[in-house]
Amino acid sequence: MLQTNKGFTLVEAMIAIFLLAVLLLGALTGLIASYRATSQNALRDEGIKLTQELINDVRNTPYADLVVGVAAPVVIIRQVTNTNVPYTAQQTVTNVVVGLDRMIQIVVWWTHHGQTFNYTATAIVGTI
Repeated sequence: MLQTNKGFTLVEAMIAIFLLAVLLLGALTGLIASYRATSQNALRDEGIKLTQELINDVRNTPYADLVVGVAAPVVIIRQVTNTNVPYTAQQTVTNVVVGLDRMIQIVVWWTHHGQTFNYTATAIVGTI
């Protein structure tokens, strides 16, 4: 008489659990990489937005009020994805043609997972 065993052996169940764990770890690694890329992009977007706001403020500053030199760095806290993130901004004003126009450079930098990123914007303001 033939005997048929139905069901899984312990070895088969262990192999299935191992394969499932490997697949889940691979998916988790992909999710972590996706989260890091998304948060890095959100921080970059906020840094660009901050730099553009600062350069627009400078464009609206009267020419006589633009002092040539390097300003002290300023820390600006912005909320990005429910986290307060410190951005550091520094402004440099130089003469392009003395008495006619000045070049303003704004550099904003921030740190994410131990790596420093920056964004620079430049504008030229004239006496006209």
